[in-house]
Amino acid sequence: MLEIAPELILLNYGAGNMASIRNALTAIAAPYRELASAPLPNGDNAIFILPGVGSFAEASASMRRRGFDRLCTMNPKLVGICLGMQLLFTDSTEGGVNSGLGLMPGSVRPITAHPSFQENLRLPHVGWQPLQIHNNMATTALGCTSGQDVYFVHSFMAFEKAVEDVWATVDYGSVSIPAVVAKDGVVGFQFHPEKSGLAGLNLLRQTLDYLIHF
Repeated sequence: MLEIAPELILLNYGAGNMASIRNALTAIAAPYRELASAPLPNGDNAIFILPGVGSFAEASASMRRRGFDRLCTMNPKLVGICLGMQLLFTDSTEGGVNSGLGLMPGSVRPITAHPSFQENLRLPHVGWQPLQIHNNMATTALGCTSGQDVYFVHSFMAFEKAVEDVWATVDYGSVSIPAVVAKDGVVGFQFHPEKSGLAGLNLLRQTLDYLIHF
């Protein structure tokens, strides 16, 4: 059983993908409490999981309605998954320009905006892709390995990010997509570890262990 010293909080803001993350946490024996609105527990005593599938604009508005935008003032320990990772950045142009949590520098833009995008690349980017490690912490802290296949479903990606925050990428054609980002106890996965088989579950488990001791 995974020992969680801080309370593990699963944030439900209506952006989908909740069943799979619940199942993953159960599979790795990680006890959690699910919240659908504020108040949030003290950031010193919690690790937050921010999943998500859907539109950034709708997710951003829902986060504000539910009081989850307070995370940006809490210096939280947090794991963002797919759309949840994108919400970590300053803003996104999906559905108009909308604010994210600003926990990491950078903006979210369509993959088509990348200068190396090729018209023959199908969108959304769906399927299994191998990770490329750029920071040894991705392996030693989180358990990512070079060439590890993980599962993606997305059409937007992080731009203007700090290079040191990108711990792993994936190549989609000639486009290098940030796949794992981390900064000050905040970790983001553009892919779905909970849908990436046993290796993905181990990655989720090790990431939570890393944040417990961060």
